[in-house]
Amino acid sequence: MAILSDGAFAFYGLLILLILAPLPFGSILPWAESFLTFSVFGLLAAWAVRPGISPATGSQTAERGLGILLVLWALAVAFALFQVLPLPPGVVAAMSPALRDLYAWALPDYGQGGLWRSLSTTPGATIESGLLIGACGTAFFLVARYWRSRERILALAVTVVVVGAGEAIFGLIQVGGSLSVSRPASGTFVNRNHFAALLAMALCVGVGLLLSRWRAGAVAPVSHLHFDRWFRTTPLILACLTILAGIIFSYSRMGLTAPIVMLVLFGGVWLSGPVSHRIRLVGTGVGLVLLLLMAGAWPALGVVADRFRTLEETSRVVAWEGTYALFQSSPAFGIGLGGLLDNLPRFLTLPISEPFQHSHNEPLEVLAEGGVIYAALIGSGLIVYFATVVPACFRQHDPVARGLGAGCLAGVAAVLIHSLVEFPLRMPANALYLSMIMGMGWAIILTPSPSKEPIARKAQ
Repeated sequence: MAILSDGAFAFYGLLILLILAPLPFGSILPWAESFLTFSVFGLLAAWAVRPGISPATGSQTAERGLGILLVLWALAVAFALFQVLPLPPGVVAAMSPALRDLYAWALPDYGQGGLWRSLSTTPGATIESGLLIGACGTAFFLVARYWRSRERILALAVTVVVVGAGEAIFGLIQVGGSLSVSRPASGTFVNRNHFAALLAMALCVGVGLLLSRWRAGAVAPVSHLHFDRWFRTTPLILACLTILAGIIFSYSRMGLTAPIVMLVLFGGVWLSGPVSHRIRLVGTGVGLVLLLLMAGAWPALGVVADRFRTLEETSRVVAWEGTYALFQSSPAFGIGLGGLLDNLPRFLTLPISEPFQHSHNEPLEVLAEGGVIYAALIGSGLIVYFATVVPACFRQHDPVARGLGAGCLAGVAAVLIHSLVEFPLRMPANALYLSMIMGMGWAIILTPSPSKEPIARKAQ
């Protein structure tokens, strides 16, 4: 039971999942997604049977915000389960007249023999989505609420960066093996954009680790070169540059733009804190260089990415229009989480040569599958998260919390922006990474610094 006494088994289990999740094509295969989902629930059970351990507590505002966030997450899972609940025809007709018409057309006896049907047209996919949402919420809960020791948060951050660097190296080998740009880097993912999304989160966390190494106003004497600091920092710098190269050679323009813009934005949050004028000047210069790099690389990436754009322009717009029409058919409750693939073809205005499994626009897909109710739960959760964490990051004076916290916020915001034109969060591995990075940002920013209060405390 010693390994369970402080949640160590669950902690190391999640570290292993972080390493394994991207390998089977981002865990998109059914067996891989099932393994990831039930492994997280198993780790929750291992944490639950530990001897008494009290969570670290933050401010009253932080605790209240975390409670609201967890309730919204639980309601999202409950909504998915409600969508698969069989309902009488009259109730279905009241909630979604279009769905009643669909059932009446597909099932001749519907409405006559008392046949009950669910709001979801694909109950299996909805259950699968609900379980994944619950697993991601569990990972966020464990990291944000109970694993607030600085050592564990840093271990999670380093693992994210190492996995990102490994994926980037594999992707660069894919490109270098052909000695041409005929194939984009995609790592262990099927889709280059999903690969770029994972790398974007890893890049932001890596930059956050670099920022956390700076001390406010610390100016070393000329005679003291801090070789130990450079020895520990240089591998991190090389890892971030490797991840950036992987993103560039994925030819994903949004995958490159989103993390750079968010790093500049949240890097500004870090620079607004207690740092020396020299560091502020250097940081501003680096941000401008990154923006110029992005502006210069955009046209070149556009030329190269045209070679891989078979469905990504006119067909994508058609898919957006069809997804919006699908949302209008059942605006309140949606057609069931995971049900876009089976329902979208009915609403396409033009034929598409290859079927779209997703609409390439996460907000639209959320509206179509879950309706306004589910979208409101997701949107409210994001508002609560950023409204709680961003102001606290501005107030944070601890360099580690401020730096790593800014990096985590940049990573979360980057993948959300990327989701406006892609569907990276439909990859279970990316969804798990986003949830854990959200938890890391919450824990590192809102937990009192070690100089004021222990970060993690065991119950004696």
